[in-house]
Amino acid sequence: MSYRQPRILVAAAVAVLLLSGCASASTPSAVESEPASESAAPVEEAPEEAEITRLVVGGATLSALDEDGADEWALSYADAPVTVIAQLSTLFGAEPVVTTREGDASCTAAATLATWEGFVLRYDTILLPGGQLFEVTATAPTVGGIEITTPTGVAVGAPVTELTADLPPERVGEPSDYEGASYQWVDVDVAAGAYTAPTDPAYGHPDTPEYWGAKARAKDGAVDLLVAPAHFVNFC
Repeated sequence: MSYRQPRILVAAAVAVLLLSGCASASTPSAVESEPASESAAPVEEAPEEAEITRLVVGGATLSALDEDGADEWALSYADAPVTVIAQLSTLFGAEPVVTTREGDASCTAAATLATWEGFVLRYDTILLPGGQLFEVTATAPTVGGIEITTPTGVAVGAPVTELTADLPPERVGEPSDYEGASYQWVDVDVAAGAYTAPTDPAYGHPDTPEYWGAKARAKDGAVDLLVAPAHFVNFC
């Protein structure tokens, strides 16, 4: 005996299937219904460090300048020598040779010397202006690729007239001959004190404030060294 399903039930089942298919097709998936996430903020790159190209031997400080002439850092001559030596070693890209020097009966005082090619830092010494802990001398226009200049941009090897053109006469020494060469000192940058004429009763008096800063020496008309800090009038 055969069994036939009623047509009404079959039709109803088909209708349910069709409705469920339409519903699933029209309902967005969970992924589609989520709002698009905002894009991450761009990561800012750290600014590049300025490249130091020049070291200025000033009356009161050593200053490092970038290629645009902006100050990057400065070191006082009253700073600890060990700190300054570490900073200069980084700048010049080399460690100095450290030696000691014996004093003598003249104006050469005992000292410890940190020496790079063309640049010397002296410490553990006397004859410095009050409160200053070290002295530097530059004998080359560049050290480790870094220019070494006065505050006005004059380097070793330049004509001395580049130093003296705008200076008052009292800061320009008279040339003097020594062992076949002509030497001349120039008071480049004043750090403290003021000029006192030799005819002034205060000249050389113990209570007269020290007059000191950065100096330059010329040999036969060309700058051959820069030195600071140094007394402009030395009674040693």
